[in-house]
Amino acid sequence: MIFQHKISQWVILVLLFSGAIFSQLYGASISGVVLDAETGDVIEGATVAALGYESTSGDSLYFRTQTNANGFYAFDSLVPGRYFVLAEAENYQHQSQGPFELAPNEVIGEVNFELQPENGGGPAHLFGFVFDSQSQDPVHPAFIHLFGFTANGDSLIFVAETHPDGSYEIPGIVPGIYTVFVEAAGYETRIIDDISIEPGDNHFTFYLAPINFPEFGTIRGEVFFDSSGAPVVDAMLEFQSPLDSAFAPWYAYTNADGHYEMHLPAGDYFVICRVAVGPNLPAFYEEFYDNTQDPSEAILVTVPPNGVTDGINFGIPDDVGGGNTAHLYGFVYEANPDPIGILNPVHPAVVELFLQESTTGDSAFFRVVNNDDGSYEFPHIPAGIYHIICRAEGFEPVEFPEFFIHPGGNYLDFFLTPVIPGPKGFITGNVFFDETDAFVPVAGAILEFISPDGVSRFPVRSNNTGHYEAELPVGDYIVSCTVVEHFPHIPPFIYREYYDDAQSITDATIVPVEANQVTGNIDFGIPDFNPPNIAIITGQVTSEDGLPLADALVTVRPHLGFPNDSLYFATFTNDSGFYELTITTHLLPFNVFIASAEKEGYRIEFWEEKPSIHLADPIFAGGDSVIAGINFTLEPDIDPPNSISGTVASLSGDVLNVFVVASHIQSGRIEFTFSDPNGHYRLDGLEAGSYILLFAADGHIPEFYDDALIWEDATPVPAFGEVSGIDALLRPIVTDSNGGVVAGTVTDVNGQALPGVLMSIKNANGEVIGYDFSDGQGGYQISGVAGGSLTVQASKISYQSEANDVQFNGGTASTLMVNFDLQQAIVSVDPKNPGTVLPTNFGLAQNFPNPFNPSTTIRFSLPEAHHTRLTIYNLLGQEVYELVNRAMPAGQHEFTWNGTNRSGQKVVSGIYLYRLESGTVSLTRKMLLSK
Repeated sequence: MIFQHKISQWVILVLLFSGAIFSQLYGASISGVVLDAETGDVIEGATVAALGYESTSGDSLYFRTQTNANGFYAFDSLVPGRYFVLAEAENYQHQSQGPFELAPNEVIGEVNFELQPENGGGPAHLFGFVFDSQSQDPVHPAFIHLFGFTANGDSLIFVAETHPDGSYEIPGIVPGIYTVFVEAAGYETRIIDDISIEPGDNHFTFYLAPINFPEFGTIRGEVFFDSSGAPVVDAMLEFQSPLDSAFAPWYAYTNADGHYEMHLPAGDYFVICRVAVGPNLPAFYEEFYDNTQDPSEAILVTVPPNGVTDGINFGIPDDVGGGNTAHLYGFVYEANPDPIGILNPVHPAVVELFLQESTTGDSAFFRVVNNDDGSYEFPHIPAGIYHIICRAEGFEPVEFPEFFIHPGGNYLDFFLTPVIPGPKGFITGNVFFDETDAFVPVAGAILEFISPDGVSRFPVRSNNTGHYEAELPVGDYIVSCTVVEHFPHIPPFIYREYYDDAQSITDATIVPVEANQVTGNIDFGIPDFNPPNIAIITGQVTSEDGLPLADALVTVRPHLGFPNDSLYFATFTNDSGFYELTITTHLLPFNVFIASAEKEGYRIEFWEEKPSIHLADPIFAGGDSVIAGINFTLEPDIDPPNSISGTVASLSGDVLNVFVVASHIQSGRIEFTFSDPNGHYRLDGLEAGSYILLFAADGHIPEFYDDALIWEDATPVPAFGEVSGIDALLRPIVTDSNGGVVAGTVTDVNGQALPGVLMSIKNANGEVIGYDFSDGQGGYQISGVAGGSLTVQASKISYQSEANDVQFNGGTASTLMVNFDLQQAIVSVDPKNPGTVLPTNFGLAQNFPNPFNPSTTIRFSLPEAHHTRLTIYNLLGQEVYELVNRAMPAGQHEFTWNGTNRSGQKVVSGIYLYRLESGTVSLTRKMLLSK
């Protein structure tokens, strides 16, 4: 279970370049001395090699010499070209420098080396135990990972698994400084940085904290005034478990329509509703469910696991809340959203209300300063007609001379225009190769400065010394660095990194810019670009009772979102359950892979014991290496004998390596598999019911069955017995190698990260030009995106798919961030027609695009047939346009509004409301028309 540096990268270069043929010698030369780094003494007899290729022809070059008694070496009559210089000596760690561009008759001196002596203390031995931090019981299986580097930058990974008594050991470790990861299913991962592993014995015992994952359900309802039926806004709902000592209360608040919804652990709860008695008064009216103020008469409400308890409603006496109480809330934004429609909040801003007319004839004045996110609210004010003013320093004030605030909830946003452009500051730094011993600058690197919610701005390039500087408006930025490296006989390779040492834009460190200030030392260390490397991955596949599993399929492929997606490696285990895979890594020092094992009669498993490709632990392959201990323990598949099978191929007829995901529509259970070498797949042991299937293969457009890009358009597949012939043809995807990056995060409406969301990008012609699946943190990153008018789309089964239209300038120096908040969409299947998905709830989706100009699409869902009305209103509550007013069948529906009123005239820019009324349900959302 050891990751060791097996083959020097420079030895591979020697083998590659040793056959070079030279037609003519030139007078160019490289020279220097080789010293002991600790004593400063010269090293006689050190071997020095110059390796490279000729600038014009690309022919490989290799020269070799040894140092003299003075530690001096020299290469004379070198062929012009690009060289790396390597110095090696017995009992010393080798060292390299370069690249050096050598012109005819050019002399490069003082290419000196200081070699570090090899560690004379011998290998290290790490051992210890892993225990549960609460029970003190041993944790098995637990996995211990050591990540470190040799003195010359080669990567080291050591992996061990605990025994049943919790003990572990890792022999033969290279002494040094390591980061330790300790992981086990059901426990929090323990990460310890900068652990020093010394020669000889090292003892470390780790304690892991267990994670409790309760099953959640949903409770919802509405709060209204008894007589009028008007909604009660901001009523507080408390959910109290009878087990007071074990559970703290949960809280929710009603929205502008008087509705509330709460996700909480399954179980029984007392539900309490509290409403403020009057404006600015701390007293509350309190009522228990169902319609009682006596706690002893309260009724327990049951929340089922993964289910919904609906209709937990409260009728509040009309005199509660002052009888004529209103609630005004909204946001203060800059008037002009950025190119992808992100609204930038203005803070601090002051909102003032002057009551001009009320039912009582009273006058009043109210004032509030908004919050950091731009939001403001007046929770308890009299209904009536107001003169409203919003002010902020540096912006023009906005006024509404006569604005009617009605009882209940009222929503109003302000859009302020800046008076003058803001101040500016600077970001400066350097770009260099970080694996060379001397400072080697990177010239021509592209630096971009990206708003965390916006598009890339102000790109600059590093100069010949690797230095850059950029003048930027005050604000926070993500800084990216892009380097293009050219190799003989292969296409250019593009490397992109975000500050600070982040490969994903979602992991980037924010860099602030302050007025008239310089934010310096925003540096980038770029890895040396090396030819492809070889990594060997080994391990064993066993059953839960420890028996080896022969003929299990082991698959290794690049982690989603990393370069070289097309690489795919697979093999089968031998009679002892062991396997060995040789994989080719790419040009970066680190390549990230995921591995899985599967066998008929067992559930597929991703390393380590992960059920999903999106949760799979990464395997880091650095340089030429051996990675051992990538083991799998498969669970037997004992579910009912329902199955879905079929064949997936490219549209051209080529066989593909396909990842297949099946999601049970009713229960949400997810099953995974890969296609075999003939393109055939089979999902066994399925829970009876209907499934949505997703097919994905590298280099091809993912799709839901049958030929759908979002799951709502998919054809459900019923799994009752053996279902075969569920085939798919995937279309190749064409990306732009010089294109930019579209990235962002996907969360639910509560801000929780959503993994496994299919993110796709379509160009103006409707062609898919890029895709990715969001990771465990909800992040996604799509590279190679050509510029133009694009649609970025997010789709995850059981959530409402959303799409954003954006403008993107493309090119290597371009990055765009597009974030999504997806709403849950509970669905079912029509039992009379299993191929038809019916919603089980009323739903009103966010319009798309939003902001829009000149038209936008509105989607809604009806669980049953009803007379339905869909209407557009302005912020004064005046009806602008009626899209629907008729009986509608159950199902998904969509309509387009072209931004006109009843007379066909174009309406002005601003916020509009769209309201769905169907049966007893009424839902409202807002949208922005921006011209």
